[in-house]
This record gives sequence, structure tokens and C-alpha cells, in this order.
Amino acid sequence: MNDFERQWAVALKKSQQQTKHNKNVPIDVWKKQVTEEMDYFKAEIKKYIRVKNESKIKEILKKLFKLRAEQIEIFNQEMLEKFGFTDENKLEKEIKKYYLDCKKILQATKSLLNR
Repeated sequence: MNDFERQWAVALKKSQQQTKHNKNVPIDVWKKQVTEEMDYFKAEIKKYIRVKNESKIKEILKKLFKLRAEQIEIFNQEMLEKFGFTDENKLEKEIKKYYLDCKKILQATKSLLNR
């Protein structure tokens, strides 16, 4: 298992343990909150990349991975509300996009740190 896969597995496991959707919050509000948090942490990681603070970068990467995993949970909840069931093929595609998104952000972060 390479470093990316290990980090992904840890982030996914943590997100599954920590993410508990408040059933009182509508999905569109939840979705907006996650998007806003992601935007915030993307700006934060850029700041810490400039000063090369690797411990903060790792911390923020974990938060971004968690939020990205939460987007999959939102996607699944939207399917359940709209269709009454989870389309496994669509969910599988979302999970593959998750892998690629996490890999891209890790590669971009490493690239920017090595400048």
C-alpha cells in the first residue's frame, strides 16, 4: 500500500466514524456547509504551502479528505431521497472520483511544496 492509499484509508475511516448527519438539517443546507468548509480549507492550505508548514498542511489535508468523503454521503442521501434507493453504479463512480480528487490534491500539494 503506497502513502496515498494509506492516507486515503485513514481519512475515509475517520470520516466514516466522525460524520453523523444531523437529520434536522436539510440536505441542501448540509451540502452548502460542506462546500463552504472546503473553500475555506483550500484557501488555508494555500497559505500554509507558501510558508511550508507541513504539519498544518497534513492537518488540513485530512480535513479536506473528510469533507470530500462527506460529499459522497450527501450524494447518497440525495439519491435515497429522490429515488428511494442507492444506485450502486452511481455511488461507485462517485467513490472513484473521490480517489482521483484526493490523489490530485496530494500531487498538487507535493508539487507546490517542492517549488
